[in-house]
Amino acid sequence: MIPCSRKCNAFDYIDPEIYNQWYRTQLFELFLHLNPTERDEYTEQLRVQERFDLLETEYHVYQAEMETRLNDAEASARILLFKIVYASR
Repeated sequence: MIPCSRKCNAFDYIDPEIYNQWYRTQLFELFLHLNPTERDEYTEQLRVQERFDLLETEYHVYQAEMETRLNDAEASARILLFKIVYASR
């Protein structure tokens, strides 16, 4: 056991000052995540990004579906036009 006075410096022996910048950055990011305001903003940003990714995926699916329907409609219109022209002869 480390003897301590009223104002103890024993903690410096157990956990010395951190010199590694990466480790400091990681601790700072952890602190930001624990800060309620920053955490809420961060989670909201993640939700917005996830929603954007989902909408982007849905957009591409719906775009492909609409192109298919447009091609089907054009083909049906050509067939109908051909039947009208052929029937009028």
